[in-house]
Amino acid sequence: GRRDGEAAGLARGFKEGRNLGMKKAWEFRFELGYYAGFVEFIATERGMDVKKVGCKIEEHVTSGGITKEDRLERNINGLLHAIEGFPTSDDLQRASNDEEDDDSHKLDLPVQIQRIRAKFKLLLIQLGLPSTFSLANILNKQESKNSKTSGAGENANLDF
Repeated sequence: GRRDGEAAGLARGFKEGRNLGMKKAWEFRFELGYYAGFVEFIATERGMDVKKVGCKIEEHVTSGGITKEDRLERNINGLLHAIEGFPTSDDLQRASNDEEDDDSHKLDLPVQIQRIRAKFKLLLIQLGLPSTFSLANILNKQESKNSKTSGAGENANLDF
């Protein structure tokens, strides 16, 4: 009985762990997609070349120093580079096969997502935009709109 219970518990634990992992992966990718779209829009509006996404820009220090625009461009490129470099399932699978790899710290997903969030917040500050553009705020706002209109049926408001 006990062995059967342990086996059943282990199987259920694996299933729950897999489901939680898939949910978190979807949330991370949803968040990264939001940031990437927002940043690419800002870059396009400012006339930046978004084809250079992920390229490390060289610091061109003029006699006047680094301008606000230079810092903004560096942050946009850094943010897009970080998003593009976020590990995929292939990277994670490869890392699990190569346990001796010294790059395992690069696969610390919570640390990487926190760095990306911090860069995004810095970008909002540099642009003078309110923090209401954060994904969490937008989703909370949408959720409260939907809960207020949940009784409305077909007239539910799905605007962002």
